[in-house]
Amino acid sequence: MFFHGLQIAGIILLVFLTVIFKRGEQDNLTGMLPAWWGILGLIGWTYLVSALIYLFFRQKPVLLIASWLFFTIFTIAGHSGFLQSIWKDGPRDWILGNGAFHAFAFAGIMATLLLEKYYTHESKTKLPLIYVLAGFAFLIAGFAARNFFIISKIHATPTWIFLCCGIAFIFFALVYWVVDLKGKNDWFSPIKPAGTSTLTCYLIPYLYYSLADLSGIALPGFLKYGLAGLVKSLIYAFIVIGITAALGKINIKLKI
Repeated sequence: MFFHGLQIAGIILLVFLTVIFKRGEQDNLTGMLPAWWGILGLIGWTYLVSALIYLFFRQKPVLLIASWLFFTIFTIAGHSGFLQSIWKDGPRDWILGNGAFHAFAFAGIMATLLLEKYYTHESKTKLPLIYVLAGFAFLIAGFAARNFFIISKIHATPTWIFLCCGIAFIFFALVYWVVDLKGKNDWFSPIKPAGTSTLTCYLIPYLYYSLADLSGIALPGFLKYGLAGLVKSLIYAFIVIGITAALGKINIKLKI
């Protein structure tokens, strides 16, 4: 009953904050208006489209691979200016991010297809090598794409997509080897809350940033760059995960 009351109070608070929210310059304040989707919005739309495609094509791996190829080529076409040459007054992004985020999603689906195909007692030991080879193929494609596109997360360039997929496949091979083949899943227990309460973990830093801005407290410059900055970031990440774990123990989690 107590937690149910907290949920109702949280909903009321969110509605109240939405009503009083103001943005813009001091002499031109506005309320909440449609704008950039933000990373959560991009993820949401990507999941919606990719999930619908998967729903209809899940029994046809060839079509799932073709979907990845389509979105990948579409991303290249968008950044090369080919789409603009077809329709000069057309939208900037014909598909959200010109298909970049969907290409990411279908790269993950392809990794799952490989897992389903080779996850048997006889062949599952081959999976790490297959993932590593796929990862290096993506990396090679990424470095080749650097001749035509910059590496940019903000612009979601094909180069960025290929390189990230390459790193992800190789890292997944390592995780698969450690967890599935060696049975060392407990090694990841310290960061488990980041996977089980991802949204909560994601939003906690924004609360910190807001409080830091309001208080005017800032870290010394030497903690923001170089090796010291990396160590600080690692410590900060584990603090956020620790807070997420503590909130989870009292059943405070954000869900979609």
